[in-house]
Amino acid sequence: MTKDDVLVLSPIQGERETEQVEDLALTTGAEKDEIRETIKSDNVYVAQKHGAIVGFFAFRSLNKGNVIEVSSLAVKETERRKGIASVLVRYAEDIARGMNARKMLVKTSNDNIPALALYQKNGFRIIGIKIGQLVKHHGAEMLGWEHIPIRDEVTLEKSFPQE
Repeated sequence: MTKDDVLVLSPIQGERETEQVEDLALTTGAEKDEIRETIKSDNVYVAQKHGAIVGFFAFRSLNKGNVIEVSSLAVKETERRKGIASVLVRYAEDIARGMNARKMLVKTSNDNIPALALYQKNGFRIIGIKIGQLVKHHGAEMLGWEHIPIRDEVTLEKSFPQE
């Protein structure tokens, strides 16, 4: 991202932004019903550059606010590899810290090498793998990023020091 590319982060607002987030989520393989439920029940923030939505993340509070789970995060394909996802992750962390959460969780699929790299680069650690979870969820094994079979759900965590 160049210094001319000002990224504006804000809570999702209105039907137009909701539709844009749905469309963006669908490009990442999300299922329409799942993303609609996420938008309806979770906290959703959008990232805009020059007035256009280029990314979003959603999160939910778990365990009486001690844990924040990032339920979805996506960046428009043409805007990837520009640091936007890292900005979204750091913004989510700021929100979590502001809520006095002790840690953040995120789940992704075993094939999602870019997401695994993103989160680990931002201080998350793999804490669990549910073998076969995504085959069970989708009813079949599918091919994902770089034709890697999508099988397992990977959970990553980042803890926040308590002051």
